Amino acid sequence: MERVDKYEILGTIGQGDMGVVYKAFHPHLKKYIAIKEVRSEVARDPESQRHFEREAEILAQLPAHPNLVMVRDALVWNGRLYLVMDFIEGSDLSRVMQQGRVVLPRAAKWLGHILAGLEAIHGRGIIHSDLKPSNILIDLEDVAYISDFGIATSVGKNLQSAVMATAKYAAPELIDPGFSRGGSESQIDIYAAGMMAYELFLGVDRFQTIFSAIYGGPPRSAAERWLAWHTNLQQSTPNLHKVDPQIPQSLAAVVERMMSKDVQVRYIDAAAARHDLKECSLIFREQSSYMNKDADDATARLDRLQMDRRSPVPRGAAPAPPGDRRERSGGGRLPGRLPRWVLPLAAILGLLFILVVIPKLLADQPGFILAVKGAPSNSQVYVDDALRGIPGIEKAGENVTSLIRVHGLKSGVRHAVRVSCGAGEATLYLDTGSSVKDVSARDGEVVNLTVKNCGIQPTPSEIDYNGKMRLVAAGAFLMGDDQGQPNEKPAREVNLNYDYYIDKFEVTNQQYRVFCNTTGRVFPSEPHWDTSYSANFPNSPVLGVTWDDAKAYCDEWGKGLPTEEEWEKAASWDPSATDASKRWKRRWPWGNEFGQGRANFASEHSTPVGQYDGGVSAYGVYEMAGNAAEWIADHYNPYPGNQVSDPQFGTANRLVRGGHFRSLGADNVRTTFRQYRPPAYSTQELSAMRAWLIGFRCAIKIDNPRLREQLKKVSRIN
Repeated sequence: MERVDKYEILGTIGQGDMGVVYKAFHPHLKKYIAIKEVRSEVARDPESQRHFEREAEILAQLPAHPNLVMVRDALVWNGRLYLVMDFIEGSDLSRVMQQGRVVLPRAAKWLGHILAGLEAIHGRGIIHSDLKPSNILIDLEDVAYISDFGIATSVGKNLQSAVMATAKYAAPELIDPGFSRGGSESQIDIYAAGMMAYELFLGVDRFQTIFSAIYGGPPRSAAERWLAWHTNLQQSTPNLHKVDPQIPQSLAAVVERMMSKDVQVRYIDAAAARHDLKECSLIFREQSSYMNKDADDATARLDRLQMDRRSPVPRGAAPAPPGDRRERSGGGRLPGRLPRWVLPLAAILGLLFILVVIPKLLADQPGFILAVKGAPSNSQVYVDDALRGIPGIEKAGENVTSLIRVHGLKSGVRHAVRVSCGAGEATLYLDTGSSVKDVSARDGEVVNLTVKNCGIQPTPSEIDYNGKMRLVAAGAFLMGDDQGQPNEKPAREVNLNYDYYIDKFEVTNQQYRVFCNTTGRVFPSEPHWDTSYSANFPNSPVLGVTWDDAKAYCDEWGKGLPTEEEWEKAASWDPSATDASKRWKRRWPWGNEFGQGRANFASEHSTPVGQYDGGVSAYGVYEMAGNAAEWIADHYNPYPGNQVSDPQFGTANRLVRGGHFRSLGADNVRTTFRQYRPPAYSTQELSAMRAWLIGFRCAIKIDNPRLREQLKKVSRIN
């Protein structure tokens, strides 16, 4: 019999990218265990060995938990690397899902198990990083376990190595750290769990129908299509309730929030998701089955059965004559016996005790419910400064308003409540008409709060938030150009359903110098045309920054690099648009007629920002054509439906928009013109002057908490 150390190998359970998993027997403890053997070619690599040792240390920190497959040992045997784990008798979730759609209560229960396991590992500072159905085991008792922590990592570690994760379930920030935007690393696992839940609740066939654009292409490139989908913030899945009305809206809202691509919307931790799931899953509680059991399968106290037993009459014997029976006394009660009515009454009381009292005693404290009515659709409810609530709608006659419910608030405690509406906060009123800022109630009660005045001041079109910024309102616009370059096609409607601000000007030398002095970051070297460029032209755009430089600057001031959609809308769209048709699209920021003197291009060097008043976009943003080209948050990827075979699609290259001062023609400074560059410069690019063509500007969503606080204090509004 083959052995690994003291363990006896019984057979193969499964095989994956990282290695083979065996069923084995522990001869001393007399129990089955699972052993994962890391692939030999991986094990021979010194770096992989160090990775294995580090992961073994992380796995040793896993807490004992009923929804985690525990790792019991890590060892090297005959030059190979092994992990020893609990053996779970059953199947993995991937195989279960392939057998057909799982009933909703069962699927919701498994999701609760997964979230419970995530809550446990996140509490120890461990991120799974590769959550997927094949890593979820279902045992014979119908309990779900999280397994395979082969590429888990500690919170605070650089997650770049987690690109080994499965593309289908990879969070946007796992693919591109630029999407993290202040989120927590545990949200990576929450996103993956949300994707799994979406597939689990719909079933494999319907899931693949929804993602037909991904499954319809060559299988070998499906991973690339998934990566492109995850990092396109404008693409989202339809609400589960809309796809299947049998899935409750409250459950669909939980899944939708789990798999939100925006970390500011996604659940911040597994505990919050699990809490909301628990509340909306009450509808799945199945009826008790004890009443359907056969009499000989029922559980009862033996002494009660003994007392109630009647002595059998021996076969062939006559019953005792009446004269031999004991005399009845006291209203027909036999001495030493209970009245006949006692036992039926006791049975009824016992049944009531089982039906009513025991469930009440065993149930979790239900807490009370907060219902916020009448808030705008983009409102968010914060309870004790934590984002809470399941959104819905309320219809009264012809009026339809939002209704946000927060379940399970602890009774006897006053909870602070606030409702954000855009840049302001709501004033909340009880049914009595008095305004409140905190609430309390008893278990099972519902506290109704009504938003009568959202307290939203007119959103300023311009603010000074670490530099002047211009407002771009939420709404749909037309992105791309069917008449442009191949990588600009096809034109399509994109809905940015949030307001945001974008820098009015490109970041200047002076602004970037302050950032470097604050953070200790190295200022870029001077361009060849002026060895004192940064000093002589403090108001000209900073040039020669890498993508990481630009991102670090925006992060430092609480902002972010604009997405490609945010940049193009600010550059090309007319704010007065009433639809997403082509007539509102601008070929250049100032309009559809090129003209002269509106932008700095076909020149030798950049100019100070704000000099080309005739080139301002409709949103009041300068230099979105010419001067410095600008880094964008996104990677260089094709648009949905693009048929061009570009070898640069899907690489590490980052998008660059807006043209630059060396652009040779008007066509290269159009609002839809797309370029790409490696995120860092090579020696060749430095010598070819390409490094001195790119600058950047920042953007920020209006619901960003730091910005919200700033808007309350802003004093300089143009």
